[in-house]
Amino acid sequence: MSPPALWASWGPPRRHGIRLERSVPGGESEGACQESGTDREAVAIIHFAASGVDRTVTIDVAPGERRTLLSVARDHGVPILFNCEAGGCGACLVHVDTVAVGERPLAPLTEPEKFLLQSMHRLTEHDIEAAQQRGVPPHVRLACQYALGDEEIVVSFMSDLGSH
Repeated sequence: MSPPALWASWGPPRRHGIRLERSVPGGESEGACQESGTDREAVAIIHFAASGVDRTVTIDVAPGERRTLLSVARDHGVPILFNCEAGGCGACLVHVDTVAVGERPLAPLTEPEKFLLQSMHRLTEHDIEAAQQRGVPPHVRLACQYALGDEEIVVSFMSDLGSH
């Protein structure tokens, strides 16, 4: 099935959200996570947007949980194309932006991402060096390699990111 046909199968625009909560004494729950003895309310909020489709999915993910963009997308029915899930094929190419100006930088590039994005001519060595000097990774990423952090991001995806 081609990407536009797959995206059309989503139906009308909707918003989905999941907040991971923990139970506290007394049977109540709170929207914070217990991590190393510290309560933390920070979560990753991901707005997935497909080209040509007016739909954004917002998902909260507990901090400290090792999740990739691709795993969250798959768990929530977001049709990001993928194949190998190991950073070797490039099928899960996405464009990632932070929502707030001045927000912490995006997750750093992994070595498989650097190699593959260069071989796909999506990034040059100069692009990678310039991004490292600025302390801000490039926006073109592989969903299978992007490890979520405490951030709010917009993830755009389509079959060809050449227009970005």
